[in-house]
Amino acid sequence: MSDLGVFISVHNAEYMIKPCIESVRKVFPEVLIVDVGSEDDSVKIAQSLGVDVAKFGRLSGEEYTDLKEEMTTKTKYAFWTDADEVWPEESLELLQHSIGSYDVVNGLWRNLKVIDDKVMASDLTGRGAVAWNTEKFRIHRTWPREKLSARLPETNRADVQIEIPEIFSWHGVLLNISPLPDKKARWKKRAERNDSFAKLGWVQIWDMPFEYDNEAILDKPTFEWYK
Repeated sequence: MSDLGVFISVHNAEYMIKPCIESVRKVFPEVLIVDVGSEDDSVKIAQSLGVDVAKFGRLSGEEYTDLKEEMTTKTKYAFWTDADEVWPEESLELLQHSIGSYDVVNGLWRNLKVIDDKVMASDLTGRGAVAWNTEKFRIHRTWPREKLSARLPETNRADVQIEIPEIFSWHGVLLNISPLPDKKARWKKRAERNDSFAKLGWVQIWDMPFEYDNEAILDKPTFEWYK
C-alpha cells in the first residue's frame, strides 16, 4: 500500500482537464486520471501530458462512489479532485503538509464564471472532503451526496480535520457547454445553480484568456446564463 494516491475524476472535461492536471502536478507529480466514459478528447489530452489513465464506462452515482472506495483503499491517504477544478499552489502545499497530521482534509470552493473577458470568482460556497485516511474512513453514497464515515466507531471526524481555504471550480461553465444530452435532471440542476449564483458576490481574479492558455473556453458562445 502506497502512502498517497492522487486521483482526478474525468467525464467529458476536455475544456478544463489540462489546467487541472497542470495545477495539481505543481505539488503532486504522480496523478491518476479516472475516466468514466468520456466521449470527447479528455483522455487524449491527459495522455499527451504523460499522465496515467484508468478508463471505465459511464457509471451511476452509486457505482462511481463504489469505484472511488475501491481505488482509494489501495493507498493510506487519498486525494480526489475533479477535472473542472483548479488548485492554487499554496492550497496544494497546505494539503500536502496536512496529510499525515489530519485524517480528513476539507476543501472550500469558489465558483468561477466569465463576464466581459474577465474571470470572476464567487464568495466561498462549496465545502467537502478532498483527502482522507482510508484506513480510518470510507466513502459511500447517501443520495444525492457522497459521505465519509468512520470505519471504527470511536473515530471522531470533528477532531481530525482541517480546511483548505481556496479551490476554484468551473462547474457552472461546464454545465452550460457540456456535450452531454440535456435531460430533465440537468435542466433542474442548471436552474438551481442559476438561482444560487445570482445571490453570490463576485470579484475578478484573472483576465482572459485563462492563464493556463485554455482558449477552448473562448471558442464557445458567450455565457448568457450567467449575466
